[in-house]
Amino acid sequence: MNIQELQKQIIDNQLNDLYIFVGEEIAIQKIYINKIAQLKNLEVQYIEEYKQIHNSINVNNLFDIKKLYVILDDLDILKQEQVWSDINTNGNIIIFKYNNLDKRNKFYKQFENNIVEFNKLSDEVLIKYIQKEIPLNESNCKKLIDICNSSYNQILLEMDKLKAYDNKFGDKEYSKINNIFIDLEQKGAFHKEISDITFTFIEKVITRDITQVYELYKQLKQIGESNIKLLSLLYNNIKIVLLIQSCKSSDICKTTGLQNNQVYYNKDKTGYYSIGELVRALKLLQKIEEGIKTGTIDEVISIDYFLVNIL
Repeated sequence: MNIQELQKQIIDNQLNDLYIFVGEEIAIQKIYINKIAQLKNLEVQYIEEYKQIHNSINVNNLFDIKKLYVILDDLDILKQEQVWSDINTNGNIIIFKYNNLDKRNKFYKQFENNIVEFNKLSDEVLIKYIQKEIPLNESNCKKLIDICNSSYNQILLEMDKLKAYDNKFGDKEYSKINNIFIDLEQKGAFHKEISDITFTFIEKVITRDITQVYELYKQLKQIGESNIKLLSLLYNNIKIVLLIQSCKSSDICKTTGLQNNQVYYNKDKTGYYSIGELVRALKLLQKIEEGIKTGTIDEVISIDYFLVNIL
């Protein structure tokens, strides 16, 4: 099934009760998940494995609230033919999500008519989507698409960054979105493939491993990693940890708006700082970012300044 066929099902209100979404274009997938949920008036619940709902979904209960279950990369069920060959949604809708599926797999062949592939969009479509959101010229749109490797999900993240700068500095030298784009591009602030060293550095900062932090930062300076990018990654990751650590609800995703995978990969990074320290770290990063823009903080020492004040 292609996206156009799924669109027709939505328009005709003739939806399947089970889908398999395949592909890396998660932002487009999320749009369709929300459309389906809205059309059927279903609450969306993200879970990791089908077995979490297998028993409850097969029990008829007068007071049950039907849901749209989105199951993320459940690899176990691919091997359990007895389970997936007898799935009963019982009035709910189930969407399995995978980055890739082997077409030789029995699971793929069984549900081939339920599989929707979300491939990357063309440059022409992406340019239209970008220009609906921000007044970026075509040349810069193409640069942004190239920077993000045609990933609409990453483009959305980078557009949020541009909007944030535009709102904050709109009455100063950052008055035009294209000038902001050029300035940030030159400073290496946009997403590029992140090295293993960078990932490990961010993790060690968040888990307060002081010795490793400075050793890794030395390596990052040797390979010329952008301080602007490191500041952005630190801000985003510390914010996620703060949301998880401060959440009192058992349903962290629903309460915080975080994706299931964000919670899964960051839950073990909580507790190394107090909530107050995490808030202070975010404020410090905002202060450093503004200081770089106004010239009161040298970008070259920005990471050193942050580490000295937070570790």
